[in-house]
Amino acid sequence: MSELIGLSLVTLLNAQIKRSQMLLVRVKKEEHLSLTKKRELCLIIVKKDSVVTTTPAGRKELESKENTDWRWAAGGGLMMLELKDVTVALARFRDPGAPSWGGHYTLGSGLSGSIRDLMFPVELAVREAVEEFIIATPKGLIVPVFNKDEDRVYNQTALGAVASGLNLIRQKPGLPDVFRQNGFFTAPAEFVPLSPILEADLSVMFEGCDEMTNSSGLLVYDPGTRGIDLIRLIRVKLPFSLGEIAIFDGEANRQEQPLDGEVVCFPVQNGRFTTDIVETFKTGKRVSTPDYPVRFTPPLQAVIEAM
Repeated sequence: MSELIGLSLVTLLNAQIKRSQMLLVRVKKEEHLSLTKKRELCLIIVKKDSVVTTTPAGRKELESKENTDWRWAAGGGLMMLELKDVTVALARFRDPGAPSWGGHYTLGSGLSGSIRDLMFPVELAVREAVEEFIIATPKGLIVPVFNKDEDRVYNQTALGAVASGLNLIRQKPGLPDVFRQNGFFTAPAEFVPLSPILEADLSVMFEGCDEMTNSSGLLVYDPGTRGIDLIRLIRVKLPFSLGEIAIFDGEANRQEQPLDGEVVCFPVQNGRFTTDIVETFKTGKRVSTPDYPVRFTPPLQAVIEAM
């Protein structure tokens, strides 16, 4: 029996009320080139007869080769920490037994779980990027703060993401005092432009509605999962050295239990991502970097190429 059901307002609202972990829709997309910006313009259309799912089984159906449309939405970001002594990009190692891209390094990303996520994918990208990397400093846990007027809408998203990641990590024993003191340290954050040719402008609309939402970012199309990811590069400036901070994995499994995977720091030199890992954390403690092949998931690989 198929886990996919027809799209309707009732379906979407029920998924919202139940706070489903995922809310995925089969969509069509149209592309053309902007003559003024010389970059891709992508229009995501949620059709009246689209199908939607809130279950892992339904997700698997949407990701099958029989789906000639696309799975919407997913998003994430590459967190780049500008420290006193080094600039690093944060990645997680996906366990070799993971459902997809096992044995690869990945950025913070995830699937939509609400109607708002479907329509405002940059908020989804910020939430997932921040939530999956909880950073402890001598002055508290980092909360990224966007200061540009047009980006301040993401501050509440970032704060909620830190709170979510914090609640997850608190399930682990033997954490530093900072996790008991509820101390937070705000750090200036900003979106870093990527290649203007590779980034795209994005509009999302429901069929039959006159209004649409507009955003931009790196769009990554994965034919293996029929998924579209909107990815942003986020820089956070910290007045600390790498040796003064600890980084925790804020990702959970489907049972909402902490994965507690390895978090690695790749150096960024002159704005370019380099593959020599400078630090590896597990449960916030520095550990030896495992001797894994350095392989990247498609979203992370796409950001690296666009930097």
